[in-house]
Amino acid sequence: METLLTGVWQASPSLGAGWNDAYQFFSDGRFRFHASQMNCAARERRREGSWRLDGPELVLETVEREVIVGGRELPATGSCGSETEIVDGEARVESLFVPIESRLRVEMQPPDEESGRQRVKLDGRMFWKYDDDPTGYP
Repeated sequence: METLLTGVWQASPSLGAGWNDAYQFFSDGRFRFHASQMNCAARERRREGSWRLDGPELVLETVEREVIVGGRELPATGSCGSETEIVDGEARVESLFVPIESRLRVEMQPPDEESGRQRVKLDGRMFWKYDDDPTGYP
């Protein structure tokens, strides 16, 4: 299953004005998670660290994250899919001295009938595979 998970996975069957929540799983055991580009209210924008399978669970150990600090939340404008957006915030990359472990239940699904894309449920949330090469995420 490690080989199957390697690549880019998005929480949407199609690509709209921007990426939805997306994971990059690298064959060397690294991962990156990107918050939806359309959620302009999300303070955490990215997490990264290592991944491994432990039976039916995907174990993620986050060692770095990018967050938006400061600023203010206002009604959203433009192409935001959220009701609000953070304005005048500053992006900061934080290295975590103690990794944060997350465990997600992994359930492989049959390919999507319309797109033919592979699918997986991570803790009950569906993700579609967009690329076998994890560098395929912008």
